[in-house]
Amino acid sequence: MAASKVLNGRGENVRVGAEAAEAIRRAAEELGYRPNVIAQSLRGMKTDTIGVLFEHFVAGHGMPDYTSLLLEGILQTAFDRGYSVTVCPQMSRSEDPRQIDNGRFDGVVWCKVVSDPKVIAALSDLHIPAVALNTPPPHEKGNVSYVSCDNEGGIRQAVEYLAGMGHKRIGFVYERSCIDVLETRVRMQGLVDTCQDLGLESHPSDLLGWGDFAEEFAEWWAATPDITALVCRSDRIAGGILERAQRIGVNVPYDLSIVGFDSSQYCELTKPRLTAVYQPVEQMAARATQLLIDRIQNPTQETVSIVYPCGLDIRDTTAPPLSQRRGIIL
Repeated sequence: MAASKVLNGRGENVRVGAEAAEAIRRAAEELGYRPNVIAQSLRGMKTDTIGVLFEHFVAGHGMPDYTSLLLEGILQTAFDRGYSVTVCPQMSRSEDPRQIDNGRFDGVVWCKVVSDPKVIAALSDLHIPAVALNTPPPHEKGNVSYVSCDNEGGIRQAVEYLAGMGHKRIGFVYERSCIDVLETRVRMQGLVDTCQDLGLESHPSDLLGWGDFAEEFAEWWAATPDITALVCRSDRIAGGILERAQRIGVNVPYDLSIVGFDSSQYCELTKPRLTAVYQPVEQMAARATQLLIDRIQNPTQETVSIVYPCGLDIRDTTAPPLSQRRGIIL
């Protein structure tokens, strides 16, 4: 009890003299004693740690800095309030999503929730607070807070801008690996709905599921599609299209206009600079973390749904379409 009082500050009713306290500290130093944080957390039923679960985490050299902005918003907010952060890998479909609720974390930020019934059910069944980030809120948010951008509104701005320049047929490109992400489906439907509202030609084949770096672009282009503009699910796949277009001599934006989604600093570094829908990634991540910690510290606090407006940053990858596109021989 005396050691616990001196080394851990526990035991309000325990009195230890100065000489005894010094002897305890000296012995602890000689023995190399370190407090066991996990044991202490078990006693207090909290870990002061939040989990960040990524669905479809991708990073690497030369990648758009979406992930770094997201992590910056989470980490800075958590650290400022005395919480550690553990980044968790994507769960396989054979795993029970509820395993995130096994005592490791006081709460979890769940990034880009997928449309798997097990995941949706797990979110509403967690025993710890959770915030779904980059996930469109459902009609009934239940025990989870939601933070997202206005995906539909952002896509609508992009399509209306392209249509205003004269584009009659606009495609949507998404990463096949992200087809089950709810955010992807909302953006895709946003393009379909906006095209219909504007009276633009639209076909199921205009929704293009490609590899993460647009490996299919050259083959698609060789088939001479009638599409004159592409709105992309992310800056990542838009950047992949730009690179592959350059390799085979496709002149962006005069042969093909391209719009990304996120509009991070990466868009200023592409050649040409990438027009993109803007969402405040770092601000959204910080807000999600703040909501989570507030609820950890006050479990009776109500859950909320916050939707941030999007903008359109016009750069150099969009232009009016040519009346006839020149052919490319591969």
